[in-house]
Amino acid sequence: MTEDATLSAFTGDEDAADSSAEEGASESDTASETESDAELDAKPENALERDDTTEPGPAVEPATSTYVWGSYTCETCSETVDRAWLEDGALVCPTCKDW
Repeated sequence: MTEDATLSAFTGDEDAADSSAEEGASESDTASETESDAELDAKPENALERDDTTEPGPAVEPATSTYVWGSYTCETCSETVDRAWLEDGALVCPTCKDW
């Protein structure tokens, strides 16, 4: 019958060599990442210059609601309704809405 292996049997010089190789690789990776970041930050020669002093374009008109729910009075027939639509600036009931 053979002896059972222990954890100490698996540790040795090979592990030390592997860990030093990994450290060397991580140092070179960090250096290449720094170089890559510098390349990304540099402007290409043919890059267009952006003029940040220009005035903003025309203002966008805010959206207008066309449907409301709750307790409303129709401005056409004066009926109290729980749903109303906006038609020509007035809240109207479904019956008075020009579909």
